[in-house]
Amino acid sequence: MQTNIGGTWRNGDTYEYVNINGTWRLAAGIWVNIGGTWRQQVIPIRFQLFTANGTFIAPAGVTRVYVYAVGGGGGGGGSGLSTSSGKSIGAGGGGGAGAQAILNSAVTVSPGSSYAITIGAGGKGGASGTGSTGSPGSSGTDGGATKFASSVTANGGQSGRGGTTSTYGGGGGGTGYNGGGTGGRGGDIATAGANGGNSSTAAGYSGSSGSTYGGNEFGGGGGGGGGLSFTVTSIGKSIYGGFGGQGGTGSSGSSGGTGQLLVYWT
Repeated sequence: MQTNIGGTWRNGDTYEYVNINGTWRLAAGIWVNIGGTWRQQVIPIRFQLFTANGTFIAPAGVTRVYVYAVGGGGGGGGSGLSTSSGKSIGAGGGGGAGAQAILNSAVTVSPGSSYAITIGAGGKGGASGTGSTGSPGSSGTDGGATKFASSVTANGGQSGRGGTTSTYGGGGGGTGYNGGGTGGRGGDIATAGANGGNSSTAAGYSGSSGSTYGGNEFGGGGGGGGGLSFTVTSIGKSIYGGFGGQGGTGSSGSSGGTGQLLVYWT
């Protein structure tokens, strides 16, 4: 619902405004008149952001919290490698996919109790092909899940596949997980990898250009899928994570982004 405040339409579902001596002000708490002066008595909305594993201890009097969580992004696939006529060739690795996000999940807690927080690690990039006769690139690893105890789980993104030793065999990109961007497919010889797909909230990453140097020819790695970015407007806090890793271009793939978890309560 929108409300017209001083001639400007504002979102009444997100903010509350009060008129203090003819001026509309954002009410982050309660306004009281003390000795003829309006003062804001703030009622804080409290939160805790986790970027690494930890423990959440429910504060006194708090029986419900709200959880936002993003898993770790998938790792990119490594480039394939083959030797032919004295030069190295190989198709690019596929990009890793963006992770799942869980938004505003209400969880019942007991004051003073501890809850384990697990932050999903970004998947590792796959190794490139090796050896005098060459070999396909390795797939990356999937991103890890981000968890609030056993109550909330945001799964990690799928890894990108390794490129082949063929001149036409770029590795497939990981499939985006429920909102996360899909990884781009690796390119063929001397061509760019496909761009990573957008997530529901953030753009994917561009694929790498194909590479030709010293007679060697490698297809470009696929772009990583977009991670998840969002802002909890009631507390003005943003979190971002879970982007997919880049596929390799004559090299190993890159790792995906780590997850994050935000807990807030009123």
